[in-house]
Amino acid sequence: MLMCSNRVVLRPTRGADLARIRQLQDLAYAPELPPDRYSGLRSRLKAGGAVCAVVEVGGSVVGHVQALPWPSGHVLRLDERLAPGAAQGDSLFVYEVVVHPAMQGRGLARRLMAEVERQARRRGVSRLGLVAYGQAAGYWQVLGFRPHPLRDDAARDALASYGGQGQYMLKALD
Repeated sequence: MLMCSNRVVLRPTRGADLARIRQLQDLAYAPELPPDRYSGLRSRLKAGGAVCAVVEVGGSVVGHVQALPWPSGHVLRLDERLAPGAAQGDSLFVYEVVVHPAMQGRGLARRLMAEVERQARRRGVSRLGLVAYGQAAGYWQVLGFRPHPLRDDAARDALASYGGQGQYMLKALD
C-alpha cells in the first residue's frame, strides 16, 4: 500500500532512495525507454550542483526529480554517468521527473518542479531545459516550456539516446 496518511513531504534524495526510484521508473516509463542503471543514478546524485529531491506521501517515496547544471541547447544523454564536478552550464537540465502512476494527477510533479525552479532562482540560473518524451510535450508546455533548437550535432546525438521520441524544450524563468 502506498499511503498511510496524506502527509506530503518534499526532501533531498538520499542514496537509500535509489532502489525505490528504480521501482518508480519501472512503473512509470514506457517499456521502450529503458530505466537508468544504478550507476547513472548514483553519478548524477553526486554530480556537483545537482538538484535531487523526492516527494513522500504517507512516508513512502512516490516521486523523484533530478536536475543538473548543463549548457542551454544541449541534452544530457540518457543514462549518462557523470564524474563529480562534470555537471556545469548556464541552465538546469531536468533529467528526470517521475511520479508513481497511482499518485499522478495530484500535483506532485508540479511540487517537484517548483523545487527545481526555487533552487535555480536561488543559484541565479534563468533557464531550465529538458527532453519531453513521447506525448509529454503538452504537459511541459502548460508548465511554461517551449520547443527549442539544439546547438550542435553532439546535442542531436544525445537526444537520439531517448529512442527518437524526445523533444528538447526550454523554459525561461522570470
